[in-house]
Amino acid sequence: MQLFKLEKCLLNVIFLATIIFFNTCDYAACLESAKKIKELGYPLMTYQVWTADKYLLGLERIPHSKHRNESIGKPVLLLHGLYLSSAIFTINNSSLSFVLSDAGFDVWLFNARGVGLSRKLSIYKKPGLQPKMNSISWDFSFHEMGVYDMTTAIDFILKSTGHSKLDVVGYSLGTTISLACLSDRPEYNSKINKLVLMAPTSRLKSSGMPINIFKQFSKIVNIFLDRINFFPYTNDPDTTYRLIRRMCTNQSAFKYCRQFIDFAQGIILPMNNDTILDIVSEFPQPMSSKTLKHMLQLLTSGK
Repeated sequence: MQLFKLEKCLLNVIFLATIIFFNTCDYAACLESAKKIKELGYPLMTYQVWTADKYLLGLERIPHSKHRNESIGKPVLLLHGLYLSSAIFTINNSSLSFVLSDAGFDVWLFNARGVGLSRKLSIYKKPGLQPKMNSISWDFSFHEMGVYDMTTAIDFILKSTGHSKLDVVGYSLGTTISLACLSDRPEYNSKINKLVLMAPTSRLKSSGMPINIFKQFSKIVNIFLDRINFFPYTNDPDTTYRLIRRMCTNQSAFKYCRQFIDFAQGIILPMNNDTILDIVSEFPQPMSSKTLKHMLQLLTSGK
């Protein structure tokens, strides 16, 4: 039975990976936070900011709720997980960014280097031109995301809002980024009011099908990651997402898309069909091989 489940999961991965790896379509815009925020009627502001080590970050902001007046509340920064962007917090009208906005918060959406708006700002020079993924140096891990990206975002938000502190919510990799930031740059602890860590990943000791597979084949995975700069590897991620979404709307293919999401999460979540389609429209975001090798190191060492 376990072997059957493993084979089924691997077939699902291969099914979508084939499209991800070999697609080389022209420029197309992906589903992003800005689009969803506008569609749902919330106010939107976007920012570009450079880190100390010269990476361009893109931040989205929902300054106030569409249901309230324009008074701006306390800032809160949302940090996404592995292979994700800020779009995971804007999937539908009950997503965390909108819940916090309706509760009176000034919501800031983080995109680590190389993903979401940060990637789009870096690889697209002009609309209509092929993106250049190699215009980003992929020599970074979650250490740099914490020490440089998170600190840059915090300083920019506090300067922009005039507040001395902000709240931070991290999910999965976002918790790892937070822990790296606050350990290596302890002075930033005084700039955070409340820190909320959802599904924290520090030692990766929890069990599950995806975790166990990567741990079992860690040497092979490392050899594979040594050959590429980022994964999934595709020349044009945004067109790939559009192609995957179109494919997943097919009734016979949809069940495999759903199973792929469940496999990636390691758990079956109660999501409707529209939510599944929105997730495959932006997942998985390209992630540096160095980040993945760093995570694998945590997994195999237990430290």
